[in-house]
Amino acid sequence: MIEVWLIIFIIIIATCSFITWPVLTRSKSSFINEDRFEHDIRNYKTQLASVNKDLEQNLLTEAEAKSAKIEIQRKILLADSASKKARDKVHIKNGNQVSTILSIFSICLFGSSLTYAILGSPGLPGYNLKEIKAQNASDTRNQQIEYLRKRIDLLLRKLDDEPENIQNWTNLGNIFISSRLYPEAQEAFENAYNLSPENTEISADYVESRILNKAGKVDQTSYQILKNLSVRDPHNPRILYYFGLAKNQKGRFKEALQIWTEIKHLSNGTEPWLPALNNQIEKTNKLVNLESETAGKNTKSLATKSSPKVKDMEMALDEKDKQKMIYNMVNQLANRLKTDPDNLDGWIKLIRSYQVLGDKKKAKAANAEYKKALARSKEPVSTINE
Repeated sequence: MIEVWLIIFIIIIATCSFITWPVLTRSKSSFINEDRFEHDIRNYKTQLASVNKDLEQNLLTEAEAKSAKIEIQRKILLADSASKKARDKVHIKNGNQVSTILSIFSICLFGSSLTYAILGSPGLPGYNLKEIKAQNASDTRNQQIEYLRKRIDLLLRKLDDEPENIQNWTNLGNIFISSRLYPEAQEAFENAYNLSPENTEISADYVESRILNKAGKVDQTSYQILKNLSVRDPHNPRILYYFGLAKNQKGRFKEALQIWTEIKHLSNGTEPWLPALNNQIEKTNKLVNLESETAGKNTKSLATKSSPKVKDMEMALDEKDKQKMIYNMVNQLANRLKTDPDNLDGWIKLIRSYQVLGDKKKAKAANAEYKKALARSKEPVSTINE
């Protein structure tokens, strides 16, 4: 309350100063006029002394000197009279100025106080601005919670009538995610996933809710779903991120780093999750370097004990031989899958092998066979071993 009255007092002083400024500046002109009259009198007295001096030096006659003195004295009397009138007027004006200034201040002070007493509410208690902001924030949160509660109740009633409505299950799961109710979110997305296991987005939502519910841990069920999703949608940043997280938690740091680097290349550089991804890449890169240093030391110690025949074989393999050997391994895997077409892990490895070799046509064909095998599979996707 004291701050309010202080502000009011400052405003009154500023207003009164603005109003009285012309009155104060007008008094300066009166002092200037008074100084001008005194200057004229001094000039006339100097002229009178000059006339007397000229008379003594016989430069003027008696008659001329007398006439000049009379004229100068007349001017001195007029200037003196005007100076007295100016001084009297200044004194009157100064008195009027003081009265005017006091009147202005009184009117502003009492007028504003009277207006506040009539229109204001001086009896109301003061308010703490921080408390008001905190209360408003609390009210907003309560309103949001109440709104989400109503949405949840509405969706649950709809699901009682339509338990196989996938959209309602995903909407319910998203609300639980935004409310940080991860166990409930996992349950909602699991229902949606069981109704549509082939839907990539629903599968990704289900995996994400499982990981959030386990405080960031990727279990075997989530890993297997992510493994299949990475084949079905190899350019989905969310799927690839969690797949890389699973690899990282398994200690396969190079694979995780490769997956996250691919995500970074797929991004346009403005995504909000990019800083978090860069942080993961930086941490994993340190682990990869540490792993490489350790492996290098072990390799150096084993090199002295390696067989000469193995060394000769390694030196004998040129680039063409290595490529031929890789193709033979891939062909052997493809031939095995002809006799065992329901081997989901085998199809996944074959698809990735063709992708590495750059054979898009065969990778596409293998992907089609994988989907057929997945449709024939009686086991849920999450139970398939790596």
